[in-house]
Amino acid sequence: MKITGIDEKKCAGCGLCIQACIGNLYSKNGKKAVDYADPNQWCTGCGHCIAACPENAITYEAHEKALEIPGKDPCFEDASRLLMGKRTERKYKDKDISRPELEKILEVIRYAPSGHNAQPCEYIIIKDRAVIKMLADITIQSFKAFKTVIRLRKLMKPFIAKTFYDILNNPGIALGMDDMISQYETGKDVIFFNAPVVMVVHVPDMGALSYVDPGIAMTHAMLAAHSLGIGSCWMGFAMMAVAKHKRVLQALGIPKDRFIAGITTLGYPVNKYLRLPVRNAIKAQWM
Repeated sequence: MKITGIDEKKCAGCGLCIQACIGNLYSKNGKKAVDYADPNQWCTGCGHCIAACPENAITYEAHEKALEIPGKDPCFEDASRLLMGKRTERKYKDKDISRPELEKILEVIRYAPSGHNAQPCEYIIIKDRAVIKMLADITIQSFKAFKTVIRLRKLMKPFIAKTFYDILNNPGIALGMDDMISQYETGKDVIFFNAPVVMVVHVPDMGALSYVDPGIAMTHAMLAAHSLGIGSCWMGFAMMAVAKHKRVLQALGIPKDRFIAGITTLGYPVNKYLRLPVRNAIKAQWM
């Protein structure tokens, strides 16, 4: 989206666009209206000015018109119920999710915030069981490879961080992987839990910031899904295993300059929850 100026016939000179713009690109012109200027092309196209203008006076070029925010903001009780009531689901009904329902989720995450409004996230919605099995197979293969790392941990100790060594030295890690490998080889899907849909998000490599935008977007997706009665589970093991796997990127049609930065299952949950589980007391400093 590109801001092109202000319709002076509509502008009431209220100055809310000046207040909303993080780039200080609006200013009073001494008359009734407000001026817009962006000589250094600082505008990110965030649209705050459009969203704030009560007269709809901001002019812009885009593939669609800005929409009015539907309905009312939820009260704190409704919002907290949604946020606190969302559970990680690993058991799903044998029931498909319709394309219109999935498109509702995608429409919500289209509005997820991103750094500098770059909107780098692209998504792949997978229902093909063969593709899902390929992702699971590669994840299990990564477990087997990781077990080799565990066996060599003492040789690696001088060269790795203590926290990573402690993970490798935890006997429960190897036992847990053995159990998952054993179950998978007997036909149980311990990776994606037979979910009807797997959603993948991929982004360009932006270093340490690469996981921020997709993390925000996928959180939006999982909460939107929850509001539709659809459960989800963030697939950390699978994401690490296939993030830059050449076979996976090629099979999913992901360009070489991008990688997988998030995976979640989606499905109608078997379980119904009546109360919130106990969580640790919050740790926060007040300064």
